Amino acid sequence: MMHTFRLLDMAVEILAKGEVIVERPNREELLSIRAGEWEYDALIAQANEKMAEVEIVYAKSNLPASPDEAAIDALLVNLRTAFYQQSPWKLEV
Repeated sequence: MMHTFRLLDMAVEILAKGEVIVERPNREELLSIRAGEWEYDALIAQANEKMAEVEIVYAKSNLPASPDEAAIDALLVNLRTAFYQQSPWKLEV
């Protein structure tokens, strides 16, 4: 359940802010969920509320409907090129 709440929170952040925040500001709350300190029914009710929030934020989001695959491919090529140019295991062909 902890991961459910983490992912729902991250979905809202991605849709609202357009960014991925890895370090969780509600870390202690998430850990308490993982530790079993919450009642199951309370977690389900809160998850349903968060899903409703995701749907509202999704409707207002300005993120594109699909990713820019050409930009992603170009980024991947650039990252791999940079990585292999700096790699100590660079193979000479």
